[in-house]
Amino acid sequence: MQALVSAVVAWAHRRRLIVAAAVVAALLISLEGARRLSFDADVLSLLPRDNRVIQTFRTFLARFGTLDQLYVVFTAPDGHAIGEYNDEIAAWAERLRSAPEIARVDAGVVDRSRDLDWLADHQLLVLRDGVLDAALHRLTAEGIGDAVAARRELLTMPSSDMAALVRQDPAGLLDLLREALGGAQAGFSMGISADGYVTGDGHGRLVMARPKRPPYDAQFSRALDARLREIGRTMAAAAAVPPDTADEEPRPPLRVQFAGGHRIAVETEAVIKRESVLNTVGSLG
Repeated sequence: MQALVSAVVAWAHRRRLIVAAAVVAALLISLEGARRLSFDADVLSLLPRDNRVIQTFRTFLARFGTLDQLYVVFTAPDGHAIGEYNDEIAAWAERLRSAPEIARVDAGVVDRSRDLDWLADHQLLVLRDGVLDAALHRLTAEGIGDAVAARRELLTMPSSDMAALVRQDPAGLLDLLREALGGAQAGFSMGISADGYVTGDGHGRLVMARPKRPPYDAQFSRALDARLREIGRTMAAAAAVPPDTADEEPRPPLRVQFAGGHRIAVETEAVIKRESVLNTVGSLG
């Protein structure tokens, strides 16, 4: 074995230029392969393909998509309220609605152009099973007292719309209807106002969007990320235009951030690809 190793070393030493050229060629080929490296971010690829339950789950995802949302968080600079940027946020929402990657946008603002009085009068016909039983319990002498006591806390919010809502729906049947229709959003510590999902301090606002494809579709997530960046550049360029009135001072820019499964997918793919390239180059070196 020692003689074989010595022979290989002696051969490589005599032909060191050829060995060095072969190493460089292998390194260039590896770099080109690493550049074309792609990852399948679909976690379903790790599951068995011949399992009946997994196939049913795939069919469900293909027909109904996913519940993952895209969250766009707007934050006003210090000394300014988020209400000063309502026009800019409305423009953001319109551009999101026109984006081909977005299926629906929820800006949190009530659409007053639609008359929902008929639905409010017939909402019990929409409720079923346990939700209907809960609604009927709220209409009893015992349940109406508890419902009104719970709704009384909403009157502490500084909103005339909220006060009108409590007067029209003291039993909270609208909340049950929203849950039955799948419109309840849990986990938000935000107040309800005519301006949308606004934080309690008035410096932040949330706009939610439903992308057309799930977040584990890496190609779609990259396209959505590029679309958001394009909208951000367009909005920043429009905000940089000086106002028509000379006496009006330009406001500082609005801070816009994105969150959700699609953003996580893009960032995770970038980190994995960068680490893989660095490890490959380091190992070859």
